[in-house]
Amino acid sequence: MSNISSLETKRESIGVGSVVTLKTGGPSMVVMERSAEKAHCIWHLDNGDSVNQWIPIACLEVKK
Repeated sequence: MSNISSLETKRESIGVGSVVTLKTGGPSMVVMERSAEKAHCIWHLDNGDSVNQWIPIACLEVKK
């Protein structure tokens, strides 16, 4: 049960303006919009282009 509670807390802590990364690594991303299960994130590539995509909350963690 504590694992579910911990997951819910992590999901709630990711909101608009949060800086997040994929749990597997990658660039820092900013959350632009949020639904119950996904976050619409934006990030910049090394060449300066920006990318945005909806990503499942379960795949994200708040950057420390």
